[in-house]
Amino acid sequence: MASAKGLQSLIPQKKTEVKKSIKKEKAGKNRENIYLIDVEDIQPNPNQPRREFDQDALHELAASIAEHGVLLPIVARKIQKSTEKGSQVQFEIIAGERRWRAAKIAKLPRVPVIVRETRDERHNLVLSLIENVQRENLNAIERAVAFKRLLEEFELIHEEIAARVGKSREFVTNTLRLLGLPSVMQESISRGSISEGHARAILSLNTEKAQRALFSKIQKEKLSVRGAEEIARLFKARIRKAPTREGGQERGALEDQIKAKLGVRVRILKNGKRGSLSISFSDKEELDRILKILLS
Repeated sequence: MASAKGLQSLIPQKKTEVKKSIKKEKAGKNRENIYLIDVEDIQPNPNQPRREFDQDALHELAASIAEHGVLLPIVARKIQKSTEKGSQVQFEIIAGERRWRAAKIAKLPRVPVIVRETRDERHNLVLSLIENVQRENLNAIERAVAFKRLLEEFELIHEEIAARVGKSREFVTNTLRLLGLPSVMQESISRGSISEGHARAILSLNTEKAQRALFSKIQKEKLSVRGAEEIARLFKARIRKAPTREGGQERGALEDQIKAKLGVRVRILKNGKRGSLSISFSDKEELDRILKILLS
């Protein structure tokens, strides 16, 4: 059991800041206390990956919270703010902003909060991103943006991201690929106009022209995911059956050999006696793997 001194060092004991410790959540060294904290003393996290909050769903949650309370505690960190009256303690949300917003709509005076100690700003941001991906119902694009930040700002590789959020490496890689779609398609995924399954069908096509054609067909004909996948297969079959220029078969065979060696799509482009070799890759990790093969 934590000592009184230890608790005081973790949470300020002023009346307006912490009302009551109500539960022990975990046993042993990793035990975390849950506190009832004034809603007004909590603020959203500027690094929250979620950008879209469905207002109808938020009011539905607020109605549930008004009847049953907040069943899953918000996770927050303690921060100090300077005011005219001196230093003020507030709590910045790490995970649970949707619940906090709904609680405000339900006019709850206080909500249950787990106060999490963080080592530094970098660690706090990583923790916030991971907590939100694990706990919140993010749309696929918000999740992809969070993965991209972990990849680029914190130099985590796909396997590390997957391990931290409890997903497979393939899930992380495929989610990041969504950011390669044109912005109009990303916006449609964010709004829920097309699903992540539709997006995967679109991504299976290699040219933006084909992707836009399928996207347009999905929207106009209200295609199911299975229907979109079938159309994508027809598009690819049509491309394979298209007539090739002289030497196309030999070039195609050579492309297949290189593809088998590197594990990615390649294309040989010829212009008379000159030409170029195009090698596709989905991310830095895949590029590093290709370079290792080529340079070994």
